[in-house]
Amino acid sequence: MDTFFLNLLENFSQELPPLVILQRVLSALESEVPFNRAFLYTVVRRLKESRVPFEYKPKRDIETAPVLYKLSFMLPMEYIETLYASYQKREVSLIPRVGDSRALAQYCEQFSVSPDASLMIMHINVNPDYGSMVLLIFEGGPGERFTQSQADLLAKLYPLFMQAVGRLTEIYPIPRKTILMTSDAIIADTSLEKLRLCPGMADVIEKIETFAPQTGTVLIEGGSGVGKELVADSIHALSQHSRGPLFKVNCGAIPKDIIAGELFGYEKGAFTGAVSSHPGYFEQAQRGTICLDEVGELSPEVQVHLLRVLENHEIVRLGSTRRIRLDVRVIASTNKNLREQVRMGLFREDLFYRLNIFPMYVPSLQERRNDIIPLARFFYAKYVREMKLKTPPALTDAFCLSLVDRQWPGNVRELRALMERTIAICSKKGLPQMRLDPMDLEKPQTTGRLLTLSPGQIQSALDICEGRIQGPKGAARYLSVSPSTLRDRMRALGMLTPREQKKLQKKA
Repeated sequence: MDTFFLNLLENFSQELPPLVILQRVLSALESEVPFNRAFLYTVVRRLKESRVPFEYKPKRDIETAPVLYKLSFMLPMEYIETLYASYQKREVSLIPRVGDSRALAQYCEQFSVSPDASLMIMHINVNPDYGSMVLLIFEGGPGERFTQSQADLLAKLYPLFMQAVGRLTEIYPIPRKTILMTSDAIIADTSLEKLRLCPGMADVIEKIETFAPQTGTVLIEGGSGVGKELVADSIHALSQHSRGPLFKVNCGAIPKDIIAGELFGYEKGAFTGAVSSHPGYFEQAQRGTICLDEVGELSPEVQVHLLRVLENHEIVRLGSTRRIRLDVRVIASTNKNLREQVRMGLFREDLFYRLNIFPMYVPSLQERRNDIIPLARFFYAKYVREMKLKTPPALTDAFCLSLVDRQWPGNVRELRALMERTIAICSKKGLPQMRLDPMDLEKPQTTGRLLTLSPGQIQSALDICEGRIQGPKGAARYLSVSPSTLRDRMRALGMLTPREQKKLQKKA
């Protein structure tokens, strides 16, 4: 028995995803408390919403393809009321025979459970204020009876289960909208639920919930592919403007000579080719939200127009003098360091402070490696379902750990593409387990080194090399990266190359 408890404690001490910990602890528990299956059951009594975020069956390969569990899996509300009313800090409820409970007859019929089965229900969390419960339910096989001593053993393990399930419900809280879940991943139907998959996004989610109800402008900064669009979607969904439209504008994709007209609108005859009046994106987003992606790409002229719109909450179409009042929530996002852009004179300081009312930074996947496995499992479930694979390649622990060791310069977008590609290749080849394609095994020599280079290191190298980037005595050679890669890194950091600095000085 002592060894049994030590093994459980060891499982809980490891820095693993909560689902993995819970799965391993239940596996260790099988020898002491034989059971047919165990599952988490969450319910919001007032809303009559429930779900099963996790199910475990003993002696089952945990690396097989996940099965989706629908929300129709529901204990009768009559029985839920009984459990809720009887909860008096009693950690485990023992039901020797399900058939003896009239309230559970529907449960037996719906899920083909023998009336002779036995149940043990652990009350993980009961919140009277919100009317919610989180239960861990153990189901015995036909003719098998759980005993009071087994229930007492579960009660002793209550703090351990609280730790694992508590972490799990922090990541997967009871949602307002219906979702489908698996034992390995959630198939979420809202952007915020997708963000909740990632423990490393906890601070971002807290800011979303804080900033969303406000009306001020939100500035989202972070690298390409980190999930800024999901953050913007989540802010809109929780805002006062959620009933209105959400317009997303990629400021870097619209030609500079027409972007002012596209954003703010124009009247007929305002310029050559304006054959009719055209409402801009701001007008079309009335009573909703407009998301200005890559706002750092706006030209100085458009920055002036945008500042005026943000200050006055009104627009004037090109070629018109009529002012149009706006009721629009503005979200801006960029993969550039706008403070650095302001310092170099490439972005207006007054506009930066007007955008930066509610600042948010979305960390890269390198900064939140604990998110890699949950995201991999999410994309695995997503693409297995979309590809309609009946016998998909198994997602093994070894494969997941190999993903953690990789560099991800493309962040979540790169991980998503790799998972979709790998599933397609492995299923086509009929491989039993997920395996990286040889193309994906090749790691660029400079990628890892490049991601560690700070602006200070790059500037020092440029100073030593007298402003040269390439050549035998260039900064790229000094830093052990290619010249083109160094230039890309400098642009990502908002730094000017020596040639760009000279051009800027000549203009001044």
